[in-house]
Amino acid sequence: MAPEGVEDPIDVVVEDTLIRLLNLLGMPMPTWLAPEGPFVETALAAQEPGRDWAEIAREIAGSLEEMTSLEYLLVIYDIGLSEYSVYGQFAINEGNFQCEVVSEQFVPADVWPINDGCLRHSGWSAPENGNPNWSMRQDKPEQAADSVLTAMRSGLGCTDPQLISLTVGRF
Repeated sequence: MAPEGVEDPIDVVVEDTLIRLLNLLGMPMPTWLAPEGPFVETALAAQEPGRDWAEIAREIAGSLEEMTSLEYLLVIYDIGLSEYSVYGQFAINEGNFQCEVVSEQFVPADVWPINDGCLRHSGWSAPENGNPNWSMRQDKPEQAADSVLTAMRSGLGCTDPQLISLTVGRF
């Protein structure tokens, strides 16, 4: 048992396992599994002239519809540091979209904070040995695009859609 105010590591493993199972089965997150502290979701709103979040979501969904299992889609948020990237990415795995967003393994908390509680609450599976990023599976391109963009906006603090770039690559 962990001291008061300290999260017990076994509880985190159990929660992450449950979230992975619910995510795999496509079931909603139970309210009792929500993070203790509130999280703030960035409102979907148009910015200055240029692309807004909704337009980016449509662009991502369109790219995902055309993507093959030999390709991946990378969504990069420019934080102004060449040695670190805040990103989301997609691949097709067993007919589903494998969605991922960056973890603290690649962007340390002192460089760019990641709201783990928000990501868990939204149904993302925490990084583990087989996958160093936060991950989720989605069936439809629109769901996949919305999941990653919401995670980037709310869990990763990406606030300006003008700083988003998309890249399609091949494995």
